[in-house]
Amino acid sequence: MSDALTMALLCIAPGATQVPIYFHASGADVSVSLNASDGDSIDVVAFGAPLIEALNVEGGAVRFRVPEVHSRTVLDLLNHRRADVITGQVVAYPPNLHVWGDAKIEVCTLGTPPWFVQWANAMGMAQTQFLSADALRRSTAKHDHQRIIVLGRESGIDHPNECIEVARMCAANVVVLEANWYEERVRKAVALQNLELENPLQNLGKWAWRDLPGFESVWRPSLFWMNRTVVANDSENVLIEIFMQPGDTQVMVASFVPWEEQVGRSDTADAFLATLLLESSRAKAPESFDGRLRTHAGEVSWPDAQRPVLSRASSASNLAPDSQMVHVVDVRGDLRNGLTAGQINGLQRSAKGEFVLLLGDDSILRDVRRLPKPNVIPTKQSTTIWLNADNLPPKPADQEALMRVLTAFRIPLNSTLEQNP
Repeated sequence: MSDALTMALLCIAPGATQVPIYFHASGADVSVSLNASDGDSIDVVAFGAPLIEALNVEGGAVRFRVPEVHSRTVLDLLNHRRADVITGQVVAYPPNLHVWGDAKIEVCTLGTPPWFVQWANAMGMAQTQFLSADALRRSTAKHDHQRIIVLGRESGIDHPNECIEVARMCAANVVVLEANWYEERVRKAVALQNLELENPLQNLGKWAWRDLPGFESVWRPSLFWMNRTVVANDSENVLIEIFMQPGDTQVMVASFVPWEEQVGRSDTADAFLATLLLESSRAKAPESFDGRLRTHAGEVSWPDAQRPVLSRASSASNLAPDSQMVHVVDVRGDLRNGLTAGQINGLQRSAKGEFVLLLGDDSILRDVRRLPKPNVIPTKQSTTIWLNADNLPPKPADQEALMRVLTAFRIPLNSTLEQNP
């Protein structure tokens, strides 16, 4: 029997009863570990009606064939003598699902959690499991299949650069479900409320989603230096984003929500995650990054510790001297150095066909003409953008926001194997 049939997922939603949860298609012969003792008797129940009765627990597990279902169905495994005690659950799916229609997508997995392996099999996704990053790098795609690489925490890949390198060598995009380089997990309710349309996964926002799922926690994105843009967010948190390297054709999609809290219990969660994989396999990196910066604040330089994102962008953007110009007026902290609102107004008038990015919350900005609303991601119609965070050194969220604005401006960001302290 396949190892995948004996792996369980523990619910980790705060306050939830921890029971093993499995994902299988109808007709599969499964062995399901339970919160039960040998000799206990278990009923398989759906919608309050028993489908299989009095299964004997042996070795902490019961064995049975998943009943036929015509739509996704949660099977509760109940103690035969105490019907109010759920000892485990199996989410059953109809057989022979075609979640992507006629699209042929090969899902290559490395270090993915057990729930994803089971869920993808139950959803009818063709999977190729790899045991090492080296084996994945050496692999080649089937000639008639598109490819998406899905990575988990046990992949052994500990930096976005390594993900991009795997994507480059395999000529396939990467989706990261969880990673050691994610920041701390925040225990707070989040919801997939906003789908940004100006990104390589813009087709996600064109689907008619109903009741987008919410989650009980979210990972904080890492501050590794790379070009990135938001795919989905709520009012406070980035939930899905894309990392890109200038000059590459592949992208890396990072998901910061725990899908295991929702898949199998929400039709929309199943559909959204499947569509995320589909659209990620098709995504193309934008044209090469070719913007450059000119900084204004008395034309002074600054140490990396105070302005790390701009320092990275300034060094990288020097490689494209004839490219689109973005003028950065940085008045965070006390770096005004004689700069006046009149000079900024003159810069706006002279920067025809170019952009002006205002950073900080200095009082002189209140006298700037056409002062835009703060913290709005630039669009093709925007000529002046204002990020009004004034902390030095900047807070992580402010650094993330600046990285995304620079990405929207086509400014390249150098990446590094070192995290910003």
